[in-house]
Amino acid sequence: MLVGGPERWDKGVDFVETVDILDKHARPNEGILVHEVSSSYGSLYQVLCQMLGTHKIVFKRGNLVGDDHPLPAVAEVGLSLTCGFPSSITLIADEPVNEPGVIWAATQAERNAEHIRVTPVTVANGRTIRIAAVGISNSGKAFANSSSLCLMWELSNCDALAFWDDSYELGGSRSGWERFLVLQNESGLCLRVPLKKKNSLHVLYSWPLVALKCIVRATVIGCAGTMSGHVAAPLLESSENVLTDAVRLQLVSSLRVTPDFKLLFFNSDAKANLSITGGSCFLDAVVNDSRVVDVIQPPPGLQCLQLIVAPKRLGTALVTVYDIGLVPPLSASSMVHVADVDWIKITSGEEISLMEGSVQSIIVMAGVDDGSTFDAFQYVYMNIQVHIEDHIVDLVDGDNDISSFSGGFLNSPKFMILAKHLGVTNLYVSARQASGREILSNQIKVEVYAPPRIYPPDIFLVPGAAYVVKYRVIDSD
Repeated sequence: MLVGGPERWDKGVDFVETVDILDKHARPNEGILVHEVSSSYGSLYQVLCQMLGTHKIVFKRGNLVGDDHPLPAVAEVGLSLTCGFPSSITLIADEPVNEPGVIWAATQAERNAEHIRVTPVTVANGRTIRIAAVGISNSGKAFANSSSLCLMWELSNCDALAFWDDSYELGGSRSGWERFLVLQNESGLCLRVPLKKKNSLHVLYSWPLVALKCIVRATVIGCAGTMSGHVAAPLLESSENVLTDAVRLQLVSSLRVTPDFKLLFFNSDAKANLSITGGSCFLDAVVNDSRVVDVIQPPPGLQCLQLIVAPKRLGTALVTVYDIGLVPPLSASSMVHVADVDWIKITSGEEISLMEGSVQSIIVMAGVDDGSTFDAFQYVYMNIQVHIEDHIVDLVDGDNDISSFSGGFLNSPKFMILAKHLGVTNLYVSARQASGREILSNQIKVEVYAPPRIYPPDIFLVPGAAYVVKYRVIDSD
């Protein structure tokens, strides 16, 4: 693309825009061809290489002499074009475009005797990635286009992990320099060794991986029909010039953080776990507001499986986990809302009838005004207390032990009552906010009745005879 140079003057002055090819060894229209392509961004030219060698193209643009312009204003710029064959090729994996920095890094990567890159490229599975090949000159510079050479693409050790998606191929060609690989939602077994780094806003966990890998290879096998025979001959006659490159793909599951929303009770001891699945295990956890929550180091062996967040103040913070082991990095986030309890209620119905001596479970739910509810493990920090007007029922645990409930305080959203005496009473629960304000639940009515009895408890009758029995409820002693 040609940009810059003098702008067009008025209509009375001729504006010129020319292209000159300076090549004393080639006849016109033999060495290279240049023609302009319409573009709204500037002067776009297509350059076609037809003869081996180095050529110079001079682009000129400007205004000639006019009535009010006695001197011309014409600028020129030159382009050096080397037309030749690459001395090597390199593969680019999971990159949207072939950036110069990415190409340089790929060419510098160490390779073994089979032209396979020693260090694998880690990619997230369950998606389609771009694989591209780039021709490299003997000076180390990348070719702008090598599409007149045909490639053979191969997959090794991939099994059912990956396959080519031919629907992306331009014109249905499978020998082009760009292809698209579908990665199945599978991954290999890994051996992990932890490495930890922490600062005020970031927590970095890295786990080197060793696993079975899918190998992608591209090899130049010939020339396309657009290349003339005498130009292709130097490449085809050289049996030593095998242009090939291969890369190992380390397939890992896509990164996920669950849940994507977490309601956390405002208490310094109320910590919550965020589960991590997938990814390369080179993870960087970032909190957008460290005043609200803090990320705490998980126990040994769990650094790649979870994050622990602790509340610091009321508010909302976004915890983002970046998978820096992938290029480009992927990320997943979870919104953490630190709040105080706004309401609490009993969900077991407005009335409960119990037979004397029986046990009944009661479920409590606590949450905030938007309808979100706290997880069960957070109830122990809310100072939830059970209030019973007439103690015809007692709080008990799973073994009907009354002594485990000191002061009627709960450590979970579920408690049990034992029907101890006959009668009717009311029951409710309360929670206390950080400000000291007490939040009350709805009241429920509890009735304790005596077990039914029948008199006499057993009788003897002759076939055909009858006897009257009485069913009644009697007061308990």
